[in-house]
Amino acid sequence: MPNARAVLKYAITLVVLALIGIFFYRAFRDNWQSIRAAHFEPNYLWLTLSALCAAASSLLSTYGWQRTINGLSQRRPLTFSESFAAVNSSGLTKYLPGKVWSYALQMYWLASAGLQKSLVLYANLLNLALALAIAAFSGVLLLGLASTQVSSSLLALMGTALVAADVIAILFHRPLLRWGTAWLSRLLKREVPNFEFPLRLLVELHGVQMLATAAASLSTYLVCLGIGFSLTPREIPLVMGSFLLGDVAGFLAIIVPGGIGVRESIMAVLIGVKTHGALPLLVPLAARLLGMTIDMLFGAVALWWSRTLSASLSGREPRRRTDE
Repeated sequence: MPNARAVLKYAITLVVLALIGIFFYRAFRDNWQSIRAAHFEPNYLWLTLSALCAAASSLLSTYGWQRTINGLSQRRPLTFSESFAAVNSSGLTKYLPGKVWSYALQMYWLASAGLQKSLVLYANLLNLALALAIAAFSGVLLLGLASTQVSSSLLALMGTALVAADVIAILFHRPLLRWGTAWLSRLLKREVPNFEFPLRLLVELHGVQMLATAAASLSTYLVCLGIGFSLTPREIPLVMGSFLLGDVAGFLAIIVPGGIGVRESIMAVLIGVKTHGALPLLVPLAARLLGMTIDMLFGAVALWWSRTLSASLSGREPRRRTDE
């Protein structure tokens, strides 16, 4: 039975990748003349700024992970260097064999620091849920700004509803987290402990993930400028919003390594291949190439760094309680 499930998983993955390949083949074939007619002049200043924004988004996500671990753990706090090594070295596995393995590697590596496996998993899932929710909300609002069919009153109503939902989630985070933990326990068919999450830490993580989302979407806009696309005022939120929603879809597409092709297809569809020609085809590919370069660079540094930090992790003492 496990072998049959594995074969089915790989078969579905191949089918999805094949469909994505056919989509892009047809899109490039139908828009080849507009692509050839475009005169691209790479601007390395904009590309460098785009890379810096993408790097800042990754570092902010790492900081959010570190704050979660240190806020809930009874061990001595992890330094940012240790957090960077753990998150970015394991993050390389999202391309092969898949995202889930990055969590497993973190649990294995941080066990030497005395950190519970359930805590590492909890910190990852909580930050992932926050990042996906904020990206989805921001993407919807940006697409609303880009659309000529969405009135200002409807856009204001959408924004108010999303803010209200976020405030409710913060105020009632404890029962919501208990419900989420119980649902996850049923899904995984094993007991997942529920951690008491301070309100102040949750608000801080919201701010961190919002900054990370803003940096990631700004990086995509700068990529457009870097490869020679000059966007109109309505195209700017369109590109940024489509990137965020495509990124959410790529994360949720667990069967596709790194969400490769899924994010790019969603971006192309949302931007509009028929109306924008080369823009929705080349920008997603450029953004993916830039993102993978940052991932590989950070991953290489993290792997080199982890050799030095492993010894310090294994020698950590439990955090002293303040009432002792």
